[in-house]
Amino acid sequence: LAAADNKAALQAMELKFGGVNLNLMGSSVYLPDSSLATAIQVSSLNIWGGGTLHLGQSYNFALKEGGYINGENFVATKRDSSVTRAILSTVSDTTKTYGAVNYSNFRTDGKVELFTVFGTVGLDPSTGGFGVDSVTMVNFHAESPSDFILLMADFPVKSVDIGHFTIHNMAGTFVQISISNTNTYEQQMQRAIHNVSVHDYT
Repeated sequence: LAAADNKAALQAMELKFGGVNLNLMGSSVYLPDSSLATAIQVSSLNIWGGGTLHLGQSYNFALKEGGYINGENFVATKRDSSVTRAILSTVSDTTKTYGAVNYSNFRTDGKVELFTVFGTVGLDPSTGGFGVDSVTMVNFHAESPSDFILLMADFPVKSVDIGHFTIHNMAGTFVQISISNTNTYEQQMQRAIHNVSVHDYT
Protein backbone atom coordinates (compact mmCIF):
# COMPACT_ATOMS: atom_id res chain seq x y z
CA LEU A 1 0.00 0.00 0.00
CA ALA A 2 2.81 2.42 0.87
CA ALA A 3 4.51 1.64 -2.45
CA ALA A 4 1.34 2.42 -4.42
CA ASP A 5 0.79 5.64 -2.44
CA ASN A 6 4.38 6.74 -3.06
CA LYS A 7 4.03 6.15 -6.80
CA ALA A 8 0.83 8.21 -6.91
CA ALA A 9 2.48 11.04 -4.97
CA LEU A 10 5.56 11.12 -7.20
CA GLN A 11 3.49 11.11 -10.37
CA ALA A 12 1.39 13.96 -8.95
CA MET A 13 4.60 15.90 -8.26
CA GLU A 14 5.62 15.48 -11.89
CA LEU A 15 2.23 16.65 -13.14
CA LYS A 16 2.26 19.73 -10.91
CA PHE A 17 5.91 20.80 -11.07
CA GLY A 18 7.29 19.18 -14.23
CA GLY A 19 9.88 17.05 -12.45
CA VAL A 20 10.39 14.75 -9.47
CA ASN A 21 12.61 15.81 -6.56
CA LEU A 22 12.93 12.96 -4.09
CA ASN A 23 14.67 13.75 -0.79
CA LEU A 24 14.95 10.39 0.95
CA MET A 25 15.70 12.10 4.30
CA GLY A 26 17.59 9.07 5.53
CA SER A 27 14.48 6.89 5.32
CA SER A 28 13.09 4.13 3.12
CA VAL A 29 10.90 4.77 0.08
CA TYR A 30 9.05 1.80 -1.41
CA LEU A 31 7.84 1.58 -5.01
CA PRO A 32 5.37 -0.87 -6.57
CA ASP A 33 5.81 -3.22 -9.52
CA SER A 34 5.52 -1.45 -12.87
CA SER A 35 6.00 -2.01 -16.57
CA LEU A 36 7.51 0.38 -19.08
CA ALA A 37 3.99 1.61 -19.83
CA THR A 38 3.12 2.17 -16.15
CA ALA A 39 6.47 3.49 -14.86
CA ILE A 40 6.53 6.93 -13.25
CA GLN A 41 6.99 9.34 -16.18
CA VAL A 42 9.39 12.17 -15.27
CA SER A 43 10.66 15.29 -17.02
CA SER A 44 13.59 15.24 -14.59
CA LEU A 45 14.54 13.04 -11.65
CA ASN A 46 16.59 14.26 -8.68
CA ILE A 47 17.32 11.83 -5.84
CA TRP A 48 19.31 12.57 -2.68
CA GLY A 49 19.12 12.41 1.08
CA GLY A 50 20.93 9.31 2.27
CA GLY A 51 17.97 6.91 2.36
CA THR A 52 17.04 3.69 0.59
CA LEU A 53 14.94 3.17 -2.52
CA HIS A 54 13.17 -0.20 -2.40
CA LEU A 55 12.43 -0.77 -6.08
CA GLY A 56 9.54 -2.70 -7.55
CA GLN A 57 9.65 -5.21 -10.38
CA SER A 58 10.74 -3.95 -13.80
CA TYR A 59 10.90 -0.22 -14.67
CA ASN A 60 10.36 2.31 -11.86
CA PHE A 61 11.03 5.71 -13.54
CA ALA A 62 10.94 6.60 -17.25
CA LEU A 63 12.38 9.85 -18.62
CA LYS A 64 10.27 12.00 -20.90
CA GLU A 65 11.88 13.42 -24.04
CA GLY A 66 14.72 15.79 -23.16
CA GLY A 67 14.70 14.69 -19.53
CA TYR A 68 17.70 14.20 -17.24
CA ILE A 69 18.61 12.38 -14.01
CA ASN A 70 20.75 13.40 -11.03
CA GLY A 71 20.99 10.88 -8.21
CA GLU A 72 23.42 11.03 -5.30
CA ASN A 73 23.79 9.75 -1.76
CA PHE A 74 21.27 6.90 -1.85
CA VAL A 75 20.93 3.12 -1.64
CA ALA A 76 19.00 1.14 -4.24
CA THR A 77 17.76 -2.38 -3.60
CA LYS A 78 14.84 -4.66 -4.41
CA ARG A 79 11.60 -4.06 -2.53
CA ASP A 80 11.29 -7.70 -1.49
CA SER A 81 12.10 -11.25 -2.62
CA SER A 82 9.25 -11.26 -5.16
CA VAL A 83 11.15 -8.72 -7.27
CA THR A 84 13.43 -10.52 -9.73
CA ARG A 85 14.51 -7.53 -11.85
CA ALA A 86 14.53 -4.03 -10.39
CA ILE A 87 15.30 -1.22 -12.87
CA LEU A 88 15.57 2.26 -11.37
CA SER A 89 15.34 4.24 -14.62
CA THR A 90 14.89 4.07 -18.39
CA VAL A 91 13.57 6.30 -21.19
CA SER A 92 9.95 6.49 -22.27
CA ASP A 93 10.59 6.53 -26.03
CA THR A 94 13.72 5.12 -27.68
CA THR A 95 13.22 7.29 -30.78
CA LYS A 96 13.80 10.54 -28.80
CA THR A 97 16.79 12.36 -27.30
CA TYR A 98 17.59 12.82 -23.60
CA GLY A 99 20.00 14.76 -21.40
CA ALA A 100 22.58 13.50 -18.95
CA VAL A 101 22.09 10.57 -16.57
CA ASN A 102 24.27 11.09 -13.49
CA TYR A 103 24.49 8.82 -10.45
CA SER A 104 27.14 9.34 -7.76
CA ASN A 105 27.93 8.39 -4.15
CA PHE A 106 25.46 5.53 -4.05
CA ARG A 107 25.22 1.85 -3.16
CA THR A 108 23.35 -0.97 -4.83
CA ASP A 109 22.42 -4.18 -3.03
CA GLY A 110 21.58 -7.25 -5.10
CA LYS A 111 20.15 -7.35 -8.61
CA VAL A 112 19.53 -3.66 -9.33
CA GLU A 113 19.87 -1.89 -12.68
CA LEU A 114 20.30 1.88 -12.42
CA PHE A 115 19.74 2.66 -16.11
CA THR A 116 18.51 0.23 -18.76
CA VAL A 117 17.44 0.98 -22.33
CA PHE A 118 16.61 -1.38 -25.17
CA GLY A 119 16.70 0.70 -28.34
CA THR A 120 14.79 0.19 -31.55
CA VAL A 121 16.78 -1.90 -34.03
CA GLY A 122 16.98 -0.36 -37.49
CA LEU A 123 17.04 3.36 -36.65
CA ASP A 124 19.84 5.41 -38.24
CA PRO A 125 21.82 7.13 -35.42
CA SER A 126 23.52 9.50 -37.86
CA THR A 127 20.29 11.49 -37.98
CA GLY A 128 20.89 12.50 -34.34
CA GLY A 129 17.23 12.05 -33.51
CA PHE A 130 17.60 9.68 -30.58
CA GLY A 131 19.95 8.73 -27.78
CA VAL A 132 21.21 10.02 -24.44
CA ASP A 133 23.80 12.76 -23.95
CA SER A 134 25.90 11.00 -21.31
CA VAL A 135 25.84 8.43 -18.51
CA THR A 136 27.98 8.87 -15.39
CA MET A 137 28.19 6.48 -12.44
CA VAL A 138 30.97 7.30 -9.97
CA ASN A 139 32.01 6.85 -6.33
CA PHE A 140 29.85 3.85 -5.46
CA HIS A 141 29.76 0.32 -4.08
CA ALA A 142 27.84 -2.57 -5.67
CA GLU A 143 27.12 -5.42 -3.28
CA SER A 144 26.32 -8.79 -4.87
CA PRO A 145 25.27 -7.40 -8.27
CA SER A 146 23.79 -9.90 -10.70
CA ASP A 147 23.86 -9.12 -14.42
CA PHE A 148 23.79 -5.36 -15.06
CA ILE A 149 24.11 -2.07 -13.26
CA LEU A 150 24.05 -0.35 -16.67
CA LEU A 151 22.52 -1.88 -19.80
CA MET A 152 22.20 0.00 -23.09
CA ALA A 153 21.40 -1.85 -26.30
CA ASP A 154 21.04 -0.19 -29.71
CA PHE A 155 20.84 3.25 -28.12
CA PRO A 156 23.60 5.84 -28.79
CA VAL A 157 25.32 7.75 -26.02
CA LYS A 158 27.98 10.42 -26.46
CA SER A 159 29.99 9.46 -23.39
CA VAL A 160 29.96 6.96 -20.53
CA ASP A 161 32.07 7.38 -17.38
CA ILE A 162 32.02 4.67 -14.71
CA GLY A 163 34.72 5.04 -12.11
CA HIS A 164 35.97 5.06 -8.53
CA PHE A 165 33.89 2.11 -7.37
CA THR A 166 34.07 -1.21 -5.58
CA ILE A 167 32.23 -4.45 -6.33
CA HIS A 168 31.78 -7.42 -4.06
CA ASN A 169 30.46 -10.86 -5.02
CA MET A 170 29.66 -10.04 -8.64
CA ALA A 171 27.82 -12.46 -10.92
CA GLY A 172 27.25 -11.91 -14.64
CA THR A 173 27.91 -8.80 -16.71
CA PHE A 174 28.39 -5.55 -14.79
CA VAL A 175 28.15 -3.04 -17.65
CA GLN A 176 26.79 -3.74 -21.12
CA ILE A 177 26.73 -1.29 -24.02
CA SER A 178 25.85 -3.34 -27.06
CA ILE A 179 24.75 -3.21 -30.66
CA SER A 180 22.65 -5.86 -32.34
CA ASN A 181 24.41 -7.72 -35.14
CA THR A 182 21.19 -7.60 -37.14
CA ASN A 183 21.09 -3.80 -37.04
CA THR A 184 21.41 -2.28 -40.53
CA TYR A 185 23.12 0.71 -38.93
CA GLU A 186 25.59 -1.17 -36.75
CA GLN A 187 28.68 0.77 -37.84
CA GLN A 188 26.89 4.12 -37.56
CA MET A 189 25.77 3.14 -34.06
CA GLN A 190 29.36 2.36 -33.09
CA ARG A 191 30.49 5.78 -34.32
CA ALA A 192 27.64 7.45 -32.43
CA ILE A 193 29.11 6.19 -29.13
CA HIS A 194 32.02 8.59 -28.72
CA ASN A 195 33.69 7.63 -25.43
CA VAL A 196 33.35 4.87 -22.84
CA SER A 197 35.57 4.84 -19.77
CA VAL A 198 35.53 2.34 -16.89
CA HIS A 199 38.32 3.09 -14.43
CA ASP A 200 39.59 3.14 -10.83
CA TYR A 201 37.76 0.15 -9.42
CA THR A 202 38.29 -2.75 -7.07
